[in-house]
Amino acid sequence: MRKDYTKALLLLSVLIIILVIGCKRESVLDNPIDPVPPTPTSIVVNDLTQVTANVSGIVLDESNAPIASAIVTSGAAATTTNSNGMFIFQNISLSK
Repeated sequence: MRKDYTKALLLLSVLIIILVIGCKRESVLDNPIDPVPPTPTSIVVNDLTQVTANVSGIVLDESNAPIASAIVTSGAAATTTNSNGMFIFQNISLSK
């Protein structure tokens, strides 16, 4: 009977070790934020061809909390975020 208890304890110990090693908490230093995004080199934007579209999104701070009353601009158009950090541009002209 003691032998079965020892095997079960050993198996439980191994499982706990695997869980502890596998569940690593991600650090901010593991994924540093680059303050200057890389310049895309393969994207071609045709500013001569315009399209009309709706654009919406959410503005968040560093801790993923919504930012209310933030001013968002797209060309000459501007709007303000609501209390949930959401904004929408309707029927704005964009480069294709």
